[in-house]
Amino acid sequence: MIFNTYWFRPKKYGIGATPTSWEGWALIISYLVCVVYFTYFLQNIFVYIFLLLIATIILILLSYCRTQGSWCWRWGNK
Repeated sequence: MIFNTYWFRPKKYGIGATPTSWEGWALIISYLVCVVYFTYFLQNIFVYIFLLLIATIILILLSYCRTQGSWCWRWGNK
């Protein structure tokens, strides 16, 4: 099953996560494709902002749920 592995790991410095599997990279690339598509093909600014907000929320939620460990501020190795 696809939900048995983690797609991201916490960053070494700062807050957030970085992709560690092809699923994580596919999610990032899909988000970027959506942003480029929205930028070039949508004429209505309100629709653009709404769809960009939805895509960003989906990206953050999926990456948060599929990260091995928690998202907190990190200062590197201590």
